[in-house]
Amino acid sequence: MDSEQIHKAMRDRRPVMYEGTRYDRITEYVAWYDANKKLQLSVVLLAGNYTIRVPADKVAPIEDK
Repeated sequence: MDSEQIHKAMRDRRPVMYEGTRYDRITEYVAWYDANKKLQLSVVLLAGNYTIRVPADKVAPIEDK
């Protein structure tokens, strides 16, 4: 997902997919610089009682039917 899609999904509290698993919503959008001074982007996904932090570009929106 790109930044605009992530912001929209967060604002609308929409479910998303990551590696074939559905997550309730994105709770955080995180940016940091790795050891090689390269910008990295990740999101924190909520599923029930737990969260998982994953690369932002690996998350997909769930389309309305």
